[in-house]
Amino acid sequence: MNLIYQYFDGDITPAVDAGVHVMSEYARTIGVEYMFEHNTDFLQTQYQYTTGNHIQNNDVYFGSLKPLLDPRFDQYDKILYADVDILPIKGLTDNIFDELTGDVGVVEETFHDRIPPHKLKKLNEWLAEVAVVDVLFNSGVVLYSKQIREKARDWFDLPEYVAWMKDKAPRINEFENRIADEYYLTAQPYLQYMLYKNNADIQLLSQDWNGHMWTDSVRRFDNASEIWNDMRTPTTKFVHCRLRSGNQEEFIKRRIS
Repeated sequence: MNLIYQYFDGDITPAVDAGVHVMSEYARTIGVEYMFEHNTDFLQTQYQYTTGNHIQNNDVYFGSLKPLLDPRFDQYDKILYADVDILPIKGLTDNIFDELTGDVGVVEETFHDRIPPHKLKKLNEWLAEVAVVDVLFNSGVVLYSKQIREKARDWFDLPEYVAWMKDKAPRINEFENRIADEYYLTAQPYLQYMLYKNNADIQLLSQDWNGHMWTDSVRRFDNASEIWNDMRTPTTKFVHCRLRSGNQEEFIKRRIS
C-alpha cells in the first residue's frame, strides 16, 4: 500500500484545512492511504533533539522527514510527502506513484533567476560550502521508495549538520546566537545534502508535479506592492500555492480546473 503524508506544526488555518481536504480527496481518487498529523514535534519525539534554543529554532520544518526516517512507516511501499500548500488540480486522476523508478523522486527548482540577489548569493555560498549537491530541488513534493527509507536511517546526521551551519552562517546578534539566514537550517537544504552525500538514486520528476505560485512583497519608499510569480503551465498537476495568507485562501477556494 502507498501513502500520502502531510503534517502541520502550529495553529491550523483555513488554508491548511483546505489543503488537507484537496490532498486527501486526491488520495481517495488514486486509491492510496492518506495521513495528516498535527504538531508532530518530530525532532524532539524521535531524536530528543532541537535545531536551536528558546529564542530561535527551525524544528517545525523537520516533520517533513518523518516518513523518511520513522520505522513505523515500514508497512508502506512508496510514500509521497507533500507540504500542506500543495494542491492537486481539480479532477486530477494521474497517479504520481506511477512516476517513481529511482530511490527518491523530486522536482528541480528552476526559478532561481527570480530570487532576490542577496538571497541567491547566500544560496550559492551554501552550495559551495556543502559541495556535494548537484541539482537543487524543492522538498514540498518528495516521493520515497521503501529502499531509500531503509537506507536513510543510517545517514541521519542532523546535529553535525546544524553545528556546521551555525559555525558558517553569519550572526545577527552574538548574544542571542541567531543565524542571519534561516535557509541553512531548514529541512530542504539538509535533505538535499543528506541524499547527495550518500549517493542516493535521485530521480527528477516532471515540473508538472510542483508548479509554483508565490508572492513577494516589494516596498519602494512609502509604497508597498505585491509581485505575483506564477510558474504553472497548462499541464501542471500539483500547484505549490506559496501565497500570502489572504491570497492563498482565496486561490484555494477558486482552485484551477
